[in-house]
Amino acid sequence: MVKATIRKIVSTPVVTVAPAATPGTTTNPAPAQTAAPQTATVQTPQATAAPTPVTIVEAQIVEVEGVQVECQNTATEPGLENTLLPPPEASQSLPDHEAPPTACAVATTPHSTAVGRPQGYTAEGVEGDWGAEDLKFPQLKIVQGSGPLSVQFDNGTIIYGDMELLPCPSKKPGAINPPIKFVPVILTKQFREKLSEDAVQQGEMPRVVGTIREVEELGGTTRWIGNSMPDNYWEPSARCIFLLEKPETSDHPGFALELDGKLYAVAVYYAAGGAFRESAKVIFNTALTSLLVPVVGADGKPQLSPAGQVVKKPMLWKNFWTLNFAQKQAGNFTPWRPLVRLLSKEQTGPEVREYCETLVTGSAVAPTE
Repeated sequence: MVKATIRKIVSTPVVTVAPAATPGTTTNPAPAQTAAPQTATVQTPQATAAPTPVTIVEAQIVEVEGVQVECQNTATEPGLENTLLPPPEASQSLPDHEAPPTACAVATTPHSTAVGRPQGYTAEGVEGDWGAEDLKFPQLKIVQGSGPLSVQFDNGTIIYGDMELLPCPSKKPGAINPPIKFVPVILTKQFREKLSEDAVQQGEMPRVVGTIREVEELGGTTRWIGNSMPDNYWEPSARCIFLLEKPETSDHPGFALELDGKLYAVAVYYAAGGAFRESAKVIFNTALTSLLVPVVGADGKPQLSPAGQVVKKPMLWKNFWTLNFAQKQAGNFTPWRPLVRLLSKEQTGPEVREYCETLVTGSAVAPTE
């Protein structure tokens, strides 16, 4: 059984951007201090009170290299982001530090993934103690050619909520594969224990934690030794909450959320190994360096630093992105990998931004069929 931890999202830093900042110069003064001209200043806003942690127990089984295994996590940490820990993957010591094919896709489990909420759910016609364990968003996956999904779908089929969203991308020269247009909402970095194939076949369950400190407390490491992966290695992974825009070529019935005149659906996407580096890590770095918006005060005007600079902060959902999948050689494997691209000229609308904000604060409602 999977034991998951409900966590609270950590506030993003506030960045003060100078009109012509000196490259490589960054300071961290207290709010009352005066920043030097042409210097970017990072401030940390006060975090809201953390909710009481909740533990979800849900069966989550994934088939890795033909063997079904379970993932277990028993840590409960208050004050962190609401999250259900992802499923396990088999370990492989590949020369280019790549993960095996299953590490490049999210779990091949028939269950949707729980998304915690700090408050109980109430609405007209709803009675009883509904809470975090009852609210779930479907997973976004791609069939990697093995596991239970490969029996039902062709290799490379893109799945949302256990139904086909888009067919396998064409590899023909000049073929145009429609991308998935999405908005990143929450990126949760985690660390997953790498198990050998023998350990997986024997039914051992890899553990998943949220910090490097937890890895080290469990006797693990996040570092390679030269070109070799140590036996106690834990790889970085990410649990991503995406807001998907309904593809024009898809008739998937799960897109019931109308925002700014278009239909959307919320998805959970897991990325590990090469998929982590080519999706979640790219989005994270882009958000902190490019997706900045002014901090608006109570008077509705942009806030200024003591030096007269406009104070800005990262907004993860400022712009739309596209997601494609392509096969890429990784050692002896050729897994499907995510390819994300920022649409720098396509900013999100007011309704999309408001809904993303409610997802982060835990007050959004997942549309269901």
